[in-house]
Amino acid sequence: MTNTNENQRLVLMLDDFCEAFNQHNPDAIVSMITEDCEFRPPMGESSFGESIKGKKAIWEVFTNNFKIFPDAKWVPRNTNQVFGERGFSEWTFIATRKSDGEFFELDGVDLFFFRGGKICLKDTYRKNRTPKISN
Repeated sequence: MTNTNENQRLVLMLDDFCEAFNQHNPDAIVSMITEDCEFRPPMGESSFGESIKGKKAIWEVFTNNFKIFPDAKWVPRNTNQVFGERGFSEWTFIATRKSDGEFFELDGVDLFFFRGGKICLKDTYRKNRTPKISN
């Protein structure tokens, strides 16, 4: 069981984690995760998306994402929450894809699991918008 002070510390860490995404700083991001951390993006071939494991692989994924979406921002929709070994963050992803100029604005949530004061699982869920069809 995690005490209130630890919950508050983890909430502050999640605030920093979210800010590291907005600064496009993969080094800061991986400084807050365990060596064996797992990232589950919202898409993939399995029911839970995809599974990316380990600091190096996660660093590479986020570095690449920041190149694909150079103006990406995650705007908080609520305060980050922590309940013992679990937490969540609600946000709106706003970005333009560099390759084709497509604009994205999607709501999402990250579910977090903690171990040893760091993130050991980041599981991302995101709304998908209905494509606009031109007449």
